[in-house]
Parts: sequence; structure tokens; C-alpha cells
Amino acid sequence: MVSFCRQQQLFLAAHPWTDTAKAVWRETWQRLQAGQLTWTRVEYTSRNKAHKPPAERPTYRVCEIAHTLKDAQALQGHRTLRWVFVWSSDKAVQDARQRTEAVQAGEAALKRVKTLLGKYDYVSRKTIKARIDQALHKAKASAYFTYALTGTDENQAWQLCWKRRHDVMEDDAGFDGVALLCTNAPHQRLSSGEAMIKYKEQVYVEQTIDFLKSPVQIRPMWLHTPKRLPGLTLLIMVATLVAALLEYQVRRRIAKTGQVVKGLQPEGRDDPYPTAKSILRAFQDYALVILQRGKGHAQVRHPKLRPVQRKIWNIIGLPPLPS
Repeated sequence: MVSFCRQQQLFLAAHPWTDTAKAVWRETWQRLQAGQLTWTRVEYTSRNKAHKPPAERPTYRVCEIAHTLKDAQALQGHRTLRWVFVWSSDKAVQDARQRTEAVQAGEAALKRVKTLLGKYDYVSRKTIKARIDQALHKAKASAYFTYALTGTDENQAWQLCWKRRHDVMEDDAGFDGVALLCTNAPHQRLSSGEAMIKYKEQVYVEQTIDFLKSPVQIRPMWLHTPKRLPGLTLLIMVATLVAALLEYQVRRRIAKTGQVVKGLQPEGRDDPYPTAKSILRAFQDYALVILQRGKGHAQVRHPKLRPVQRKIWNIIGLPPLPS
């Protein structure tokens, strides 16, 4: 982040829940409760939730604070970043459910270990404690329980008791639905709500990365000379650009006419937002037929396009194929 700021490059990213970030959020939450800070509602609906009634769609809120980043090269010895706390109703429900499931799974694991004490290989303190810790870790409930194991390897009078850490559970509940974004973009360019929406658009970047890994099939390659690297990079850029334009053209036509391209999805399902990958897949069985007629003479035959192929061909505005 310091390097980006020094080079005057703007960034927007999710910030991990470090100890510092957790402490700042606890302080921010107290200020929100005291009315010193307020949430700002963000009008945002994802494409997957747009079909639901307004009352069933998730709600979003943002709260922004300034955070200093140490930088010896800065005039004041630090730089000021923007920390945007984002609360989502869907995420709040999901976080609470995951914590409940973790606590229940941890309780079940402890009860199971208790029934095995003194049996099989549960006969030494070291092994029993290792199994308990492993079971709680697997249940993602290590932080929610404290336990006491009494008995010795000699008398085998093992007793296991535990209790829930309600203080930890209550503290975790304060983080339900909350995510932290960090940016150095000025507020005039990107408001708190716009920062959240912009971050949500990362899915389009991920789709492009998926395209590079799938149809383009980027993988480790051994090039004979370093100068071939720019050529390969150019080809990848051209392929990605063509795919993006193809996807844009088809989606724009669907949005304008309301008519989806039939045949892109299995089982005849409609897809109002086809990807470049699915569009190109419609042409994977298309092949030109080249007939060799004597030395230096070849005739190219163009098979008829299938309905879905013809539809895409016309949307793109390509000239008719020779008969």
C-alpha cells in the first residue's frame, strides 16, 4: 500500500481482519452506538438477487473512517487511507449461522471424545489433548470452548468437562455481516457507497481470469527465446479483447430486444448474461472443409451454421458466409 501511494496509484481492496483492524472496528462500533458515527445506506442489488421482491433483497450499509499508514517518505511521516466498513444483511445471517453450526459441531466433538476416554488409544493425556484440539479445530470451534481434562496415565480416571466462551461468541457477533475495504482513492472520485459497489464488480475481473485459464488455456510454456514473450502477451491481449467485445455485443442485443440466444445453456435454459466462454463454445464443432484439387489448387467449403451459431453471427454483424 505504501508503494502504491508513493507512485500515486489508486487501489481498492479488501482488508484482512488483523488485530489492528479488529480493534479499530470495535472502537468504530462503539462510536456508532453512541451516535458519533452513522451508517449510510447503499442502494445496490446484485444481478443474482434482482429477480427477488424488494423486501427480500439484501441491504447494505457503509461507514467510513480515516486510517493512517506509516511512511517515512511522506511529508508528515504517514499517509491517510480510507477504511470503509461494509455491512450486509445476507452476510450477517450467514456469519451467525456459521458460528452456531461451529458451536454445535464443537459440542458434539467434545461429547464424542468424552465417551472414548480410556478406550482404544485415548489412554494418555498427550493423545487425548491432541484429539480434542484436532476435533475443535476441524469444527472451527477452538475459540468458543475451554475444557479441563482430569486424570492420569496411571489411574486412567479420565474426566472431561468444558464450557462455552460466551465472551468470545459475543465479540464475534459484533463482526456479523461486516467486511472491511481499504482505498486511497479521493472521496471526490469514489464515495463510500461507490467504493463498495466498485469492489462488488470484481466478479467481471474474475470472469476474465477464468477466460484466460479456460478457452485461451494459459499454462506454463517454454519459449525458445525471450523476445517471444511480447508476442505471446500480445496474442493473449488480442484474444481477451475479442472475447470481451463479443460478450458485450451479445449482451447489449439481449438487453435491447429482450430476446435471449437459445441453445447456449444445457437443457435449453435461458441465459440473459452469456459469457464469452459459452458463446465461443457454440462454435466448437464448426470446422471448414478444405478440398485439395491438384497441386496448388484448394477449395474451401463452409458448412451451414446451426441456428444458435447463425443468431450469434448476425448479432456480431459479420458478413454472410460463402455458399
